Amino acid sequence: MVDQKGQSMAVYVLSITHKHGTNVYAFSSYEKAYQGLSQYVEAWWGNYADSDMPSGAEEKINQYFDESMAYDEWWSIDECIVDCRTF
Repeated sequence: MVDQKGQSMAVYVLSITHKHGTNVYAFSSYEKAYQGLSQYVEAWWGNYADSDMPSGAEEKINQYFDESMAYDEWWSIDECIVDCRTF
């Protein structure tokens, strides 16, 4: 969301750390970042999870990262305020 003066906006940064490094994505809302995380889990489910994928995003994400903890895989979503002024 851009502030009232148009000088700054919130960006939501999704970081997913795994055995090969860290993937970093930026989104315009927390909800979109969480959806991006869910899509990541869907793409990589077969690598770590030994069971069928749950249908709900929260359950899917929790189960995937619970099962992948042995591989030191985790995620975070951080709100960052970006200065939008031009100089």
